Amino acid sequence: MRSTVALVNAEMVARRTEVSVSPSAEPLPVKANMVQLQQVILNLLLNASDAMAELPPNQRRIEIATRLGDNGARQLTVSDVGPGIAPEPMTEVFKPFVNTKENGLGLGLAICRSLLEARGGKLVFDGEVTRGARAIVTLPPD
Repeated sequence: MRSTVALVNAEMVARRTEVSVSPSAEPLPVKANMVQLQQVILNLLLNASDAMAELPPNQRRIEIATRLGDNGARQLTVSDVGPGIAPEPMTEVFKPFVNTKENGLGLGLAICRSLLEARGGKLVFDGEVTRGARAIVTLPPD
């Protein structure tokens, strides 16, 4: 996770977006293709930053956190303070070619979800967030 944040750090600085990392207290090893997992995290970070483009720079914040979930599952969340996702299209954003941005193909989240599901994981958005959006990546225990 930290290597992905380091990889995208220059872009976040250019976008004037603060990124904070809150790792779990204990290491959470996962069985996954690390390049694919890095691609998922990178996509979620860039989407979160895009969602906050209209906010003043001093309000653009992304938080990445990891924790141990139910039944030993590993969870990673990416939260932003942008406008959020309306409940109706929350599942639509995972369909190929569905795009809420001016630029892009609308494939990023569909690919991310497919990569995770191929490894027994999942990607959802938390509909309980009062401001912004929270993507939740869940991977099975080792």
